[in-house]
Amino acid sequence: IKIEHVPRVDACISGIFNYRGTPVPVIDLCMFFENRQCSNHLSSRIILTQIKTPDGNDRVIGLIAESMTEVIKCDARDFSSSGIKSDKAAFLHHVYQYGDEILQIIDVMKIIPDSINQQLNATETSQ
Repeated sequence: IKIEHVPRVDACISGIFNYRGTPVPVIDLCMFFENRQCSNHLSSRIILTQIKTPDGNDRVIGLIAESMTEVIKCDARDFSSSGIKSDKAAFLHHVYQYGDEILQIIDVMKIIPDSINQQLNATETSQ
């Protein structure tokens, strides 16, 4: 996928790409969380998700993840509390035991600050 750079936006916004005829903004999760660009691995993926923009519209965005090897379907009843609560990580929610791994739900709307959400909203076009 070719991601087109957009000048003068926050560093964690990698740019936009064409998804089925629609421009989709892309956020680099490594840049967002660790202040470095995600490495380009065979296991790197763009995760498409829907968010609410400040004006209340739904918007599809892409999240670059450095290492994503599979997608699983989980029953919400199988998730439990992590036992940890932090105001600095309010985006983290319940956990799921998957074999030897622990998976955690991330609230995308809580990881995207208003300043970035406003920039994503600014790319909205009339249709």
